[in-house]
Amino acid sequence: MYSTILNLHSYWAFATLLLLLAAIVNAILGMTGNKTFSKTSYKWSLYGFIAAHIQLLLGLILLFVSPHWDMLMNNTSTVMKDSDTRLLAVEHPIINILA
Repeated sequence: MYSTILNLHSYWAFATLLLLLAAIVNAILGMTGNKTFSKTSYKWSLYGFIAAHIQLLLGLILLFVSPHWDMLMNNTSTVMKDSDTRLLAVEHPIINILA
């Protein structure tokens, strides 16, 4: 289960990035062309919003089913001393939730 969610989380990031870039480009083109916010613009923004939240949910599920979560809960000092484990268990989730 962990590897399936990890792969889905990894590949979904590219889909999210593409949808968010499409929404941003659409918004910029609308602003520079003095166009109103149309249903198409709304749909691009909504799809990007939905994709970003699915990515967040996949990441949170991945955090709680990962072996790093058990290590973090049981032995925090070991996690904080190892930079690779700290990145996966602490830094990556916190930075991306804040973003």
